[in-house]
Amino acid sequence: MKSRRMPITKRLIAAALLSGACITGAAAEDAHVKKIKLDITVLSGAIGVTSSDGTRWDTILSDNVTINAHMVLNTRWPGYVERVGLFLGHCNDTHCGGFPSLFSDAPFVRDFNRNVAIAFPATLLPVSNGGGIPAVPFGDEILRTCNEHLQPDGATKPFSFAKTLTASFSANTRKAVYKHFMFPVEAGEPFNGGDATTHGQFTVMVNCIPAPVHATQPPPRRHNVKVEDIKLFLTTYGGQAPAGRTPGASSCKPLKVTTRIETDKEGPVKVKLWRRIDNGPITDEIRTLDAKALGGGKFGADWDKWEHFGKTTYAQYMAEVIGGTFAPSTAWKDITIHCGGNFADAPRGDDGPIAPAPTRPGIVLDPPKTTGPKISCAGGTLKGNDCVCPRGSKEVQVGANAYRCVQNVTQQTPAKAKSMAARRSTVAPRRTTSATTGQRVR
Repeated sequence: MKSRRMPITKRLIAAALLSGACITGAAAEDAHVKKIKLDITVLSGAIGVTSSDGTRWDTILSDNVTINAHMVLNTRWPGYVERVGLFLGHCNDTHCGGFPSLFSDAPFVRDFNRNVAIAFPATLLPVSNGGGIPAVPFGDEILRTCNEHLQPDGATKPFSFAKTLTASFSANTRKAVYKHFMFPVEAGEPFNGGDATTHGQFTVMVNCIPAPVHATQPPPRRHNVKVEDIKLFLTTYGGQAPAGRTPGASSCKPLKVTTRIETDKEGPVKVKLWRRIDNGPITDEIRTLDAKALGGGKFGADWDKWEHFGKTTYAQYMAEVIGGTFAPSTAWKDITIHCGGNFADAPRGDDGPIAPAPTRPGIVLDPPKTTGPKISCAGGTLKGNDCVCPRGSKEVQVGANAYRCVQNVTQQTPAKAKSMAARRSTVAPRRTTSATTGQRVR
């Protein structure tokens, strides 16, 4: 059997060649390229463009565009593929170093064939900035196309279009000195393109995003008003109340229940007032207060609710703001309305002023709403949850939620009552007419 081992002379020659090749690597020759190809498919993404001041589109967003690059390069023996790179833009050979690099590798194979998914930010698109950026600045072209569709008031209307981009596949090839020897790449050496280059195109959508239109009129009043505080005042009055009722020496003083809110801005606020009279059921009433500016950077509103009672009454109230995770509320407050004399609980120190400032806004945007049981008022007028009796009558409770207005009748003496009964007995009987004769009968 014939030996396949290389003769010692040839091996010495090969070693010398290898040694010389390591020293004079720069003299290596480019390989003969049989085939080079680049195909690009867009997988996802689009290019977004915005305006920094609303007048022109001037900013390319950093949204990612993902492509699949199929790169092929075949060499003729003894050639091999030393380094490859994919660059964004149209370039050739070593001039590609000034273009954005999307992919690079040092495969050291005779034939290179690879599919690579590449995601790159749109901000890599070349733009002209006077710093030596090469021809075909895609960024400038995109901005120019967007600004061709400006509106009279600037970049305020959306516009989209398809933009075709170019990428360059460049490779550095070499010829092997020996069958199993390829020149090494110098450490840290950047790849700026090689001796073989081809190009591929792909199309991506561009979205010119409009800037917000600046309102020329005051914005509508916001409804997300924040309530910073809520207070509850209970105050009795000896003078005439708004309902026109002036309490006498033996009457009950009217009670004014004031719910006061302080807010951070103007706007509506829903408030619920809870109420319990003596040991009766707990009821509630909902109102919408319209907070207004009070001066000094403060905002707020008052809700004055007048209560009228026909007997000595123990009343309890609590107010809260409706809406929000931590809506403020007050503690329960109580007061006893004494009737049959000029008695009433004195206002507490935290009850605030007896007469709130008239400049505070007050009231309500919607009609009162109650979710508790309603009361009945026989012979009188039901105002909210109060029974208001006409002058000369008084309110009498006849049930848990039922009231009746009765006349203030002074007690008659027995002699006067007997005289009135006698008068009623002497009244002439009523005359009628016979249905048959048509004559009057007694």
